[in-house]
Amino acid sequence: MLLNKGEPGEGRDLTLWKKIGLLVLIFLGVIGIYGLLVAQSSKIYPGVRLDTIGLGGLTKEEAYKKLEENLEDRLKKDLVLVYQDKEFTTNLRDLGYSYDLEGMVEDAYGIGHKASFGENFISALQVYFQGPLGLEGSFKKGPMEDYLQGLGDRIDRTPQDAEIILEGDQVQVKKDRAGRFLDQKKTAKRIQAWSGEGEVALPVYVKKAQVQAQDLESIDGVLGDFETKYGTSEKNRKFNIALGAEKLNNFLIQPGQEVSFNDRMDQITKEAGFKTSGVIKNGVFDRGVGGGICQVSTTFYNALVRADVEIIERHNHSRPIGYVKNGTDAAVATGHKNLVFKNPYKTPIYIKSSADGQTLGFQVFGSQAEKDYEVKMIPKLLGSQGPRTEKIYTDRLSQGDSQVVESGHRGYYYKTYIEKIRDGEVFERKEISTSSYPAGRRVVYVGTRTSSSNNDKEDKE
Repeated sequence: MLLNKGEPGEGRDLTLWKKIGLLVLIFLGVIGIYGLLVAQSSKIYPGVRLDTIGLGGLTKEEAYKKLEENLEDRLKKDLVLVYQDKEFTTNLRDLGYSYDLEGMVEDAYGIGHKASFGENFISALQVYFQGPLGLEGSFKKGPMEDYLQGLGDRIDRTPQDAEIILEGDQVQVKKDRAGRFLDQKKTAKRIQAWSGEGEVALPVYVKKAQVQAQDLESIDGVLGDFETKYGTSEKNRKFNIALGAEKLNNFLIQPGQEVSFNDRMDQITKEAGFKTSGVIKNGVFDRGVGGGICQVSTTFYNALVRADVEIIERHNHSRPIGYVKNGTDAAVATGHKNLVFKNPYKTPIYIKSSADGQTLGFQVFGSQAEKDYEVKMIPKLLGSQGPRTEKIYTDRLSQGDSQVVESGHRGYYYKTYIEKIRDGEVFERKEISTSSYPAGRRVVYVGTRTSSSNNDKEDKE
């Protein structure tokens, strides 16, 4: 009977694996015994490293001193932050970074100094198979934030819109400039992840201007303009007029775009920056937030009409005003009256405003190829009405006496037309609005007191 002796070499392979297993057991046994010996000593387990710094065989005090000496150089090492051709140099110490020396020494010493043999054995193996321990530290609150804020102030740049400039009769375009800003949160993360070698690229982002030079390519002239005077106004009214005009300055309006005046003002409120000044409420002069803003809307409205811009919503005041002709005003009030218009052209229009404390003006720029004619506004009075007298009888006045309390004012009704003129000839005339200014009531106190009623009054007293 023949015995199966297996394949050639099988016995030799088995013997090899036995030898390898024996060596592993011996190695693990040595580590375990060595770990027990270390656990009884006051020194850090051999082979323990913090990053590239070897601490094996040192006492806690020796390890602390060695870490302090080695890491001090790292704290003072130049940290170079780079954006394009600009370099900004700082270091970790100036940024408020410090290492947790005591904690790192305790972590290093803890390897091989556990409570049980099993823990010592495992921690000893970690030295050889898991690599060095990491450095531990943190940034203090304040220095990093302050440095990044200062860095942002040096790098950040507000975008500048392209702008129309009128030099004589020539339209010039001032080119736009892109803005940029430093992402401070991402910069902080990159600094925290810095290994101590190489430069750190700053995350700087570009913000394009809202109005770019290419947006103004079709604009070559003034389509319409208008001015009013306000030099005698009170301080707050002048402030409101200047603020309102600024909110409309350098304003690009795309073809077909509809614009709300009140929305452009951010509504006429204290929160939007407007102050209290004289206003007209229900035909009576009063005080209110945004006094003067109606002169802005009226002046702007007149420039828009002359530029032949489509007017969607417009309201007259409740009584005539002095800075424009009746029938050509445009009153606004938050939530009540608005001026709404739309660009009817195939190319953009562009608004420029000016308010120097004496004169308020608006210019509407666009393509002269789309508007090669002049527009005139013609208000026409259709009727007027004197104030209605209202009598109030009172015993505060003697019979036969009277006193005018409110003088009232006349009322008017207007229709306003525009004429389009080319080469001195009117080629179109049409009605654009109606305006009704109600008459203000005339209030008169009429006396009713007689001598007998006066005596009766005295007897009762």
